[in-house]
Amino acid sequence: MSQKDGDTLLAPLGLIFIGIGIAFVLERAWAGFRDMESSARWTERQQESAITPGKPPVLPTPPGGTPASPADAALWISNDDYPEEALENDWQGRVSIGWVIGPHGKVEDCYVVESSGHSVLDEAACRAIKRKGHYEPAHDVNGLAIRATDRRRVIWRLPD
Repeated sequence: MSQKDGDTLLAPLGLIFIGIGIAFVLERAWAGFRDMESSARWTERQQESAITPGKPPVLPTPPGGTPASPADAALWISNDDYPEEALENDWQGRVSIGWVIGPHGKVEDCYVVESSGHSVLDEAACRAIKRKGHYEPAHDVNGLAIRATDRRRVIWRLPD
């Protein structure tokens, strides 16, 4: 076999190996991209959480002060707040939440006191309270607005 014949036979094999190498590199790059994308989505969900970790603080109204007064609390959570994922999976539950009311009457932090067993339902309860909850703030004996707390049980029942 001459050098020319050997080169003719090796050229297609070289192209095949190059093609396999490129396919391998592209597959690894795509797998890494998928892992990064999945990790980024998970991190994004964690950063967007409406739930404050830990237990709610105890902020009693001082003697002579006035407690925070909710405005239209019955309208804060409705069937429109039911998470799509929970509807698709027929998830129901009861979650107890507590939250901090800032001196301007806005809900600042929301804590899950007792989980429903479905983080999606817990998250939806806190998200709704933080978005819709509004109070006439608590005041100390001198009339200065102060932070306060409140709590509530939310029952997520599938709509009929």
